Amino acid sequence: VRATNWQNVIKPSDLMSNDPRQIELEREFRKLNYLYVRKRQVQAEARRVSFQYQTLITKEALANAFAACIDESLPKRVGLQPLFEDHYDRIFGGRRYSAKHYLCCFWHYKKVEQMAWGISDRRQAKFIVTYFVWQEFGSDIRASEDAYLAYCESPQRYSRLNTEYQRLLRLTFDSALRYYRMERGTGRQLVEVTPFFKRTDVYPGYEAFWPTAANATLRTRFERSAERFRDLLKNPA
Repeated sequence: VRATNWQNVIKPSDLMSNDPRQIELEREFRKLNYLYVRKRQVQAEARRVSFQYQTLITKEALANAFAACIDESLPKRVGLQPLFEDHYDRIFGGRRYSAKHYLCCFWHYKKVEQMAWGISDRRQAKFIVTYFVWQEFGSDIRASEDAYLAYCESPQRYSRLNTEYQRLLRLTFDSALRYYRMERGTGRQLVEVTPFFKRTDVYPGYEAFWPTAANATLRTRFERSAERFRDLLKNPA
């Protein structure tokens, strides 16, 4: 395929469309009423029938969301297509992760993206927020994955859980951007938000900033909300 391709660009993600793990995930997602699109050429057709399923997910969107949860800012650092080359085994290799595990990461990233939508500063910080909140609550979400997925699929039915989740994400965004404002510099030394959040040391710096007095108010509110969120995950009704 690589040698004969001269009209249409063949991406690394295209080359993995028929990988056994992709086929297996497609079947697993169908059982959960999700339409998993592993081939680019059938995406248009898939969207015509997507109303029959809970949600349509492309393999690119899944890889991006999952990578954002397991490795801080990985999609932003390397780009989308390298996830299907150098990092493919880490993301899709073997059967280490269940379909529900992937879905939890997918929905978590989607919730972060929704909160960042239309706000440029938040969009730059979204990978920091995705990873930080997943590190805090990923194990809790996985322990109550059925309840979490039910909430994500129908958030209007779980208003209290939705309120706490949104609060946690908003507080983390506020904290990450407070860290940026404190560290961006001034005058000619001022670093704009986009290059700032591309730095390889930004997440270690944010972790060091989290327990400081400068973040105390947001951290206290976050911790209070975290307790309620964990309780509601266990008893979402």
